[in-house]
Amino acid sequence: MSFYEPISAPKNNQGSSNFRYASGYKKNPKNLPGNQPDLYDVFWENIRSHRTFHQGQEEIIKAFFEEQYKYIFMRIGRKGTKTTSNIIIAWGYSLLVPRSTCFITLPTITQAIEVYWDEKRLQWCDLADTHLFDLFVKNVDNNKHVITFVNDSTIKLTGTWSEARGRGTQPNLLIADEIQDCSADYLDAMEPNLAAKSDARCVMSGTPPKKRNHYHTWEDRIANNKQGYTLKYSSYINTSLPHLKEWLDNKREELIKAGKEDVWLREYMAEDCFSSDERVLPDITVQDSDEMMNHLKRTDPTVFEPLIGITISPQTLSCCYAVILSSRYTGVQMWVLKTETKARLWDKSYEEIYTEMEKEMDNLSMIFPKPWKKIVYDETESFTDVVSHVTQARKDLKWKNRGIPLLKEMILSNKVNFSTQADQFAVEAQNLLKEDDIREYPVVCTMAMLANEYYQPPSLSKDEQVVWDQFAPLRDAGIVCYPPRKKGKEWMSFNWK
Repeated sequence: MSFYEPISAPKNNQGSSNFRYASGYKKNPKNLPGNQPDLYDVFWENIRSHRTFHQGQEEIIKAFFEEQYKYIFMRIGRKGTKTTSNIIIAWGYSLLVPRSTCFITLPTITQAIEVYWDEKRLQWCDLADTHLFDLFVKNVDNNKHVITFVNDSTIKLTGTWSEARGRGTQPNLLIADEIQDCSADYLDAMEPNLAAKSDARCVMSGTPPKKRNHYHTWEDRIANNKQGYTLKYSSYINTSLPHLKEWLDNKREELIKAGKEDVWLREYMAEDCFSSDERVLPDITVQDSDEMMNHLKRTDPTVFEPLIGITISPQTLSCCYAVILSSRYTGVQMWVLKTETKARLWDKSYEEIYTEMEKEMDNLSMIFPKPWKKIVYDETESFTDVVSHVTQARKDLKWKNRGIPLLKEMILSNKVNFSTQADQFAVEAQNLLKEDDIREYPVVCTMAMLANEYYQPPSLSKDEQVVWDQFAPLRDAGIVCYPPRKKGKEWMSFNWK
């Protein structure tokens, strides 16, 4: 059977010892270590009584639980229920294997929380009520974003843009969602950890990216792995939403008329359609937030100037907390401590949002005592009217033409350092292309504004510039020769020779 061929329901689905509830479910798999069939059976009886799975989900469940592939790659269009499938797999495996550990990882922990946690999709097994939660969940840790089941298995949310986080951990199951935007370094560091346990498994899912990247590398690796299984479905596979087909048909017309057929093909038909390989910014590496803060504390914190950059559009508000150190010899060095993007502007006032920013600034001011500098770009021209004690905002985007090249220069010359709490920049930088509107990438927009404001190369005076000294090696060896030359107009420089 082709990897991309849809499966049909098994013929023997009435009381079979191998199948129950049509397809994709094997009763009491005996070759998995430490299984708990009672919990597992009760879970499937309840989830199937509350939810109807479409053909693609049945194939995923069959490949994972019955055929027990160790690696599964899901290429599925938007609205194709990737998130639901990931949650079902995580719950089913956790209840089958006691004391197991499952990691669900997205590009950033912020994104993971928004998609899986805030609306209790992970905690309630993506149901509208607490039925399964009441049956199987023992504890929920809202700080670490971990749920613990009655058999002591756990599911934990993580972000990928820190390679260090991928080392040393040994999950039984790794589920990487939105893999196209995940850190390739994290995945390379995490995947070998699966070798520590004989039953460890890996599931990857996402829509194709704008440009060829590690998404395709992993898809090819899993397709060529004897223990790997890949599948592909467009958004139309989700037949559990009766209105979805009409919605998708309208979306197709809308995007094609707008000249964005490539978006339709990538995002909804799950087809490769590379719009451009012309990236604007290089990849970055991120440093653990605590390590960065400890490093800055070990230096003299009083020499750093704290600053906050804020960009506002009608849809989003993004802010970057950073500190800079200016030197005439090395130029400006910047440490980005944290970034935040608020997309739900309809339920909070600017005053409330800025009050939260002030609390964060007050906490950081206990370490960096200098006054805060505030740089604002406000597309709406309303933020500074409401928050009157913030400096008047810029009103045009002229700075972006200079800011993006300077931001690239700062990254390549290691003049800007990002903490793991600023990892959203890594995702945006990876996806920004030349033809894109920078305002669609709020953190990049904010950082470009700061680069335009603060970047400067070293500016030594002519008298301080280093002059090449051909006798330096002899002098270092203790041999008597000419004294060091100095560039300038001292009389020695004219008369020594």
